[in-house]
Amino acid sequence: MLSAIRTWFGFQRRLSRELLKSNSLSRVAYIVAMNTLGQRKLVQVQLDGHLLNVRTATPDLFVALETLGSEFQMLANLEFGQAPAFIVDAGGYIGTASIALKTLFPNSTIVTIEPSSSNFEVLKKNIEPHENIHAINAALVDDEALEEIYLVDSVTGPWGFEISDTPGQNAEVVKTVTFARLMKQFDVSRVQICKMDIEGAELELLENPGSWLDHTDVLAIELHERKRNGIDQAFRNANRKRFALPLPGEKVLSLSHRYLAGLADATK
Repeated sequence: MLSAIRTWFGFQRRLSRELLKSNSLSRVAYIVAMNTLGQRKLVQVQLDGHLLNVRTATPDLFVALETLGSEFQMLANLEFGQAPAFIVDAGGYIGTASIALKTLFPNSTIVTIEPSSSNFEVLKKNIEPHENIHAINAALVDDEALEEIYLVDSVTGPWGFEISDTPGQNAEVVKTVTFARLMKQFDVSRVQICKMDIEGAELELLENPGSWLDHTDVLAIELHERKRNGIDQAFRNANRKRFALPLPGEKVLSLSHRYLAGLADATK
């Protein structure tokens, strides 16, 4: 308990330092007060050069700090030739990951997918100033899934909504989308980058990788073995013919041999 309290106060100090770089003292004090009181309010903040909409007393600011910070810097040196990259952000949350990816790859087309309607409303506000970020209010699933499924709240709140075939208490009915439908809609044959953080729903996708992973050059995925047993093994099976690099936490970076071979040819 004492450790959790120290962690919470440590994050509030870090949050205050970061926000004070670009926001007024009164704005920062209000946010910290709402966080402390557990009051959820939609507020606007400047963070890393971006005007963002975030909700107090949620993980929004923590996620924004991480995604706009160093989380995607390992992708900064990726090259995909002259053609603009097609990027899929699965588990878009409030849009800050897509904004970070757009900053790294300004000519790219990004599709951000978020099943929660409440998260999606914030996401839409945040990506509005950015061209070629397309938002889809749906859950990314494999080809065998139903066209509608249920979104259930987990103990982590809006950060960790999970999909289910059966309704739970206060479940939200959400539409689904597949890689095949995405690629047809945007008329592409490959996904250059897929960022995937979908709270355990990656299991079915990893068990049936042929329809999407073979067409994906770079996969940056967070694995949720703690939520669903078998995910780590499914990832290993799906990535036997790819180069996988473990990252801090539950994240893994996976690159196709097709992409690596093209990169090697380009450097000759």
